[in-house]
Amino acid sequence: RAFAAKAQVAVVGNEVGREALSAWSDVWLYNARIDLLRSRVAELEPWVDRIEQLIASGVANRSVLNAAERQIIDIKLEEESLQASLLAAQERFRKYFGFKPGRVPAPPAVFSEGELLQLRSTWQDAPALIAAAAELVATESDVAASEARMKPRVMLSTGLNSPISRNDEEYITAGIVVEHSFFDGGRRRSQSDAVRERLQSLRGDFEDTKSTGQADLEAGLAQYKSIGSSLSLLNKQIEVSREEADSIRNQLGSGQSNLQQFVEAEIRNYQAQARRLQLLAEQRKIEASLGELTGKLSPQLRVNIEDFL
Repeated sequence: RAFAAKAQVAVVGNEVGREALSAWSDVWLYNARIDLLRSRVAELEPWVDRIEQLIASGVANRSVLNAAERQIIDIKLEEESLQASLLAAQERFRKYFGFKPGRVPAPPAVFSEGELLQLRSTWQDAPALIAAAAELVATESDVAASEARMKPRVMLSTGLNSPISRNDEEYITAGIVVEHSFFDGGRRRSQSDAVRERLQSLRGDFEDTKSTGQADLEAGLAQYKSIGSSLSLLNKQIEVSREEADSIRNQLGSGQSNLQQFVEAEIRNYQAQARRLQLLAEQRKIEASLGELTGKLSPQLRVNIEDFL
């Protein structure tokens, strides 16, 4: 049980490491998204003024302005939600790092992709699995002890009688003593049944921890790989949408495109960049979760669990 308790300290240590990294990632993410949103709105609002001028001169109609303004208002509304999320992330950051940050740098990768794949061979050493196994072994000993208390105790007693005088001989006595209580069998049986039920419960917990741990590891690795593929596609989408917006802007003077199309292209580029930031933060969180699951996060963060014992 002491071994199980030590493993449980490692479980909590890795959990705290994951939560701290999550708070850091979120503070960076929401600051980055707010900066992106504000810069994009600042770029688009002058174009709304140009649409107003074109409407006044009869070149454009009011529907073009309404559509552009509606799209800009939609992304402005995102800022309220992002600000609230940022405040919550800053408070979580304060809990683990001791101060409320304004900004933080982008969180670095905790594990390389190769190191994450190697976690497949180490998940059996996860602290949660070790703690469950140790508690199971200890409870199996409790069951054996409770069953022993149900049986009579048999003891062998021996003795050596020394002679009192020279004419007496030495002799050895031996006897068997049997002890058994006939009046508290119900209480002992109840205690034994309770320990057995606990053992069955712990066996189920151990099997659940083992099966769900492996499944969660595989699911996390699959999600990590999926995000990597999505990031590659998003980078391409950002590049294409940037080229599209620049092309539309260059054609505004010739009449081959209109300002509404330009605003729509800029917003598509903004949304792709915002999605990329979101996926980068999720990638860091998945790395931390996989490290927590296998117990490898604390060593990776250079945190020695022994220091907490």
